[in-house]
Amino acid sequence: TTFNGTSDNWLMDNSGTGYYVVAGSGDLLVQRKDQQTPSPTQTNPVVLNPLTQAAIGYINHGTSPVNAGYEYVTVPNTNSMNMQALATSFQNPATKPYAVINKTDSAHIIRHAATGIYGLALFTSNSTVPGGTNISANDQPCLVMYRPDAANTHMKLSLSNPDLGLPGPRSSDICNYQPIRISFNGNWQLIAPNPEITFVSSGTSGSIYEFATYQGLPIEADFQIVNVTNVSDVTSPVGI
Repeated sequence: TTFNGTSDNWLMDNSGTGYYVVAGSGDLLVQRKDQQTPSPTQTNPVVLNPLTQAAIGYINHGTSPVNAGYEYVTVPNTNSMNMQALATSFQNPATKPYAVINKTDSAHIIRHAATGIYGLALFTSNSTVPGGTNISANDQPCLVMYRPDAANTHMKLSLSNPDLGLPGPRSSDICNYQPIRISFNGNWQLIAPNPEITFVSSGTSGSIYEFATYQGLPIEADFQIVNVTNVSDVTSPVGI
């Protein structure tokens, strides 16, 4: 079955998960066919699970796409009534549940309307993170979510590294810690020390912290804005 990509489309699988695909994302192709995957209990990739019937859906951008993009929402544990309500909300920018702030090869950034939470998928290092959020730069790919208060003087932040830090393919050895440096717009200070977060520097251009990521686990912390008129105002690291 093919759903035309010039209009919004939604569908549900047999596990109660809904998928809403926004117009302009490309044609949506859905089929049911035999599928065989590697067994999760095997370290040898040629050892496969038995053939099984699976519903497979994908966005078709054709061959050699140029500047092709996509936008979709996954809704767990839903039903057709809720999906229709979601479809209605997408017809008006004022009721759409989120706003897309940036959608480029280097960064996908959205803001959830009901909670004010920002979500950033930073696919590369960025000397300047687009979108005017509290995150101004990153030196490694990472996933960031943060929720500022109304005055943007306090924020709850969570960061994770999609790279688990495995020392080799299918390795059972201990994962490596991988530091990620994040630059913030403004001078932000940890409210409480966190052994996984190290203060690097702060000044008129903002503040920098290093996150010791491990096995893809999230690092969560509360930050508050501080007034720094001179780099020398900050004389000791915070949060070590």
